[in-house]
Amino acid sequence: MKQYGIDGVFMQRFVVSIRNQKGKDNYNKILNNAVLSAEKYDRAICLMYDLSGMEAGEEDILICDWKELCEKYKLVSRNNNHYVYHHGKPLVAVWGIGFNDRRKYGYEQVKKIIDFLKSEGCSILVGVPTHWRTLTIDAVSDTRLLELVKQADIVHPWLVGRFDNNTYEPYRKSIEEDIKWCKANGKDYMPVLFPGFSWHNMKKDAPQNMIPRLGGRFFWKQVKGAVDAGAESLYLAMFDEIDEGTAFFKCTNTPPVGESSFITYEGEAPDHYLWLAGEAAKYLRGELRSSRMPVR
Repeated sequence: MKQYGIDGVFMQRFVVSIRNQKGKDNYNKILNNAVLSAEKYDRAICLMYDLSGMEAGEEDILICDWKELCEKYKLVSRNNNHYVYHHGKPLVAVWGIGFNDRRKYGYEQVKKIIDFLKSEGCSILVGVPTHWRTLTIDAVSDTRLLELVKQADIVHPWLVGRFDNNTYEPYRKSIEEDIKWCKANGKDYMPVLFPGFSWHNMKKDAPQNMIPRLGGRFFWKQVKGAVDAGAESLYLAMFDEIDEGTAFFKCTNTPPVGESSFITYEGEAPDHYLWLAGEAAKYLRGELRSSRMPVR
């Protein structure tokens, strides 16, 4: 990350995984490694609690976990130079709010989490559906979703897999409208950008490269679209996601042969997308003269 100019990472913690000690120990080991590396290489980390699969009542697991991690890593301490702060407050992401896929938690559980984190002095990023603002399609048709969003500080709609290179334009316009809403309501906005998509690594009958990467052109179209629309921060999904074929980390074009076949980078260098991620950061900061996709 330091080599390629990537600022930091959100460390996902699934509530369903930390409900048992084995899962919690695993996540804690990963987090501990990340904390040590962030300090060593001067990168930033931020906790992201994913509520997917959570049962009503398990919001208390998240609350207890946050308290434990704050005690161990001093996350809210001003002496912690490698945890993400937003407007002077430690940032916590709460992902999975307002999706209409019949989740077993809802408004009351999420409100309890947000109220707790605010009482802890945190800034809050909420991970919401693509169509959160209109309360349609993948979002619940419940105006209380907008009430929750207004209690947060950063709006983070999930866009992965929603479009390809040919169907991006309506979503670019949606990002523009999202940003207008956020500015009108005093919220920051962090859109999701992804390099491509494929379920092939999880489901053998799914097509490989279902949403083609096109050598990075698909990703760069999103970079330009989001930044030109007024986005001031970008979330790249995902650093290491092989299951959905969205990984940015180094990936060989000649994987070993076995029961599983892995997505490749279509002949591009193994570090191509890490490099492009760093170039996206430069474009976001206004350091590139041209909006065209950079060439090495």
